[in-house]
Amino acid sequence: MARRRTVSNWLGLLLALALMIGIFSNIVYPQNFKATVLVLLGCLVVWAGHRWYIQRVNQLSTQLVNRLIVIAFVVMVLVQLFVLNFLPASVFHDPFRVIYQAEQLSVGHYDWGSSLYFWRFPNNVPLTVLLAGWLKLASLVQLGTTTAIHVLSLILLDSLIAMSLWTVRYLTKHQAAVVTLAVFFLVSPFAYTYYLQVFYSDVPTLLCLSIAFNILLRWPHYSTRQRWLFGIALLIDIVLGGVIKPNLIVMAVAVVLAVIVLAIRSRKILKRYWVPFAVIMLAFALMMPTAAGLKRAGTLPLTQPNSFQRCTGSGWVTTQTILANTTLVMFKNSANCRTSSNDKRILNTPSLLGSNSWVLGAL
Repeated sequence: MARRRTVSNWLGLLLALALMIGIFSNIVYPQNFKATVLVLLGCLVVWAGHRWYIQRVNQLSTQLVNRLIVIAFVVMVLVQLFVLNFLPASVFHDPFRVIYQAEQLSVGHYDWGSSLYFWRFPNNVPLTVLLAGWLKLASLVQLGTTTAIHVLSLILLDSLIAMSLWTVRYLTKHQAAVVTLAVFFLVSPFAYTYYLQVFYSDVPTLLCLSIAFNILLRWPHYSTRQRWLFGIALLIDIVLGGVIKPNLIVMAVAVVLAVIVLAIRSRKILKRYWVPFAVIMLAFALMMPTAAGLKRAGTLPLTQPNSFQRCTGSGWVTTQTILANTTLVMFKNSANCRTSSNDKRILNTPSLLGSNSWVLGAL
């Protein structure tokens, strides 16, 4: 038992260290004295009043806390709708490629050859095909692409927030914990900025992880019928999360490590969880054929149509070498820069492309 407490203490120390790194980075960067003073004052206020706050909030009834959470959630949704309507964000790079191609697929234009992006980054093909299916479904109720994307972002993000609140409510009986989390979602930029305004794979993956965590958390308390239902749900959840974000494969490594630790220290707990662990590993085994099926559904050729479109290893190394040397030349000749009206510098420097080439860069 003492050893277990020691391991738990070490894990808590690692978490505290990660939080300290985050706090320190927000204090030091960006180098803004006013922002730094504001952050420090906020930390002091929280530290000075956290005991009084916890005592007061824990005295509230469960019914009152539930009402406050519902009110906070409704206010948050109203602010989100305002942001989506009046504060649009620019979409570029990977999210733009995915949304644009999904829109083309949703109207029957199965032309993947207009860009090399999806042959260079095929991991985003399943997400694109799934998003195209959503856009087709939205078109049945006369929703445009922008509105459909906003509705999907709102559903996914608010589902993630609701799942987080539900999880904290299940794990602890302290009212202060769930109220603090609700206040965080209400007043922080998390619910109103990038995750809401720009649709990409991050929020769906976080939601899949949250669903999987909740199923594992409640697994010992399920009946036989519920285990069948939630086992199938867990399988679908991990498969979807894996095809949307292949990096989710690290969860398989976590499962293997958990099995090894439990086999050594607590086989009784391992017997409780071997079924969901097996389901998770099966889901990762089904991830690749599912992704291949989605590529076929989107009529994406499994091989590149032309040999010149392939990015060979030597070509990649050459490209990176050119970029590195060009950047080095730019910095070496920064004394010869002149600033334009839009705060960009036009460099008249010899480069690998020619001695009289003009290079435009933002330093």
